[in-house]
Amino acid sequence: MRRIYIIICITLFVSNIKAQSITSAEYFIDEDPGIGMGNTLSVNANTGSINQSYTISMAAEEEGVHLITFRVKDDLGRWSLNDKQWVYVSKTNTDSNSVIVAAEYFFDDEDVGFGDNMSLSIPNEANPIVTSTISTTDLDSGIHILYVRVKNSEEKWSLYDRQLIYISAIGEVSNIIAFQYYVDSEINGLTDVSVNPSEPSLSRVINVNTTGLSQGDHVFCVRTKNEDENWSLYDCEIFTISGQLSTDESLYNSINVNPNPFINTINFEASRAVTFKEVSVYDITGKEVYSTKEDIRNLELGHIESGIYILSLSTENEKATFKIVKQ
Repeated sequence: MRRIYIIICITLFVSNIKAQSITSAEYFIDEDPGIGMGNTLSVNANTGSINQSYTISMAAEEEGVHLITFRVKDDLGRWSLNDKQWVYVSKTNTDSNSVIVAAEYFFDDEDVGFGDNMSLSIPNEANPIVTSTISTTDLDSGIHILYVRVKNSEEKWSLYDRQLIYISAIGEVSNIIAFQYYVDSEINGLTDVSVNPSEPSLSRVINVNTTGLSQGDHVFCVRTKNEDENWSLYDCEIFTISGQLSTDESLYNSINVNPNPFINTINFEASRAVTFKEVSVYDITGKEVYSTKEDIRNLELGHIESGIYILSLSTENEKATFKIVKQ
């Protein structure tokens, strides 16, 4: 039996050394062997920062959570502070005798345990492609997350895969000829959704690509067009992106926003040293109501109306978003 390991691709952003040129970089996994003793990374930049992608093999590491640490050196021989990234290594069995034997799904946070959720039928073949129709009749209108995982013949369950969906009760769908949606702000671009007006269903499920969204709260807005070419108003919901591995290293988990709800002033404190490059506030439709590029720690928002907003905090390399409520 042979085992393979997931190859982790990590983008490294380093800006600890601003005045000199970066001449070398290194990394280590879990334990620090000493400055200059780590695994060497090639550097194609000669400025005070680098923005490169590295493919790092995790084949020698055990299954589970590991910490990859990076640092760089300038042309004066000075090493930067460490930059860290949590990763998860999952072993995959490639023995032909080990096949997928079961699959299951659940919605939102309603996971009742391995093997106890709604099952999916599996074709009797080594590497099956599972195609199933999943009923959403019992789900309320709005945003939901569909989770799917599989089990092999060694009784091992995979990590779950998830898909954001939006369910809208739209009445007589024969009158609806188009769907459009956006995430966070309309300026990010509208996505068209194909529609079959002849379908008799009274609801529509939209699969939404959330790749690249920062950890935290986001706004999803959708609208429809009828046969008279009239567009509806946007229907908007807030949903949350959370990492499968919740660590204190992420910007989202290191920030405390308070008070929330607030009256006029809201504060945000970080448990580690960060410099904010942009601070913005958006309303429920994604319209920007406040923005600054100053490195601040509190906002005076007495001028905005009561309601739900999204607070967006950006550093040089990270971004986190939070739902805030103005009383």
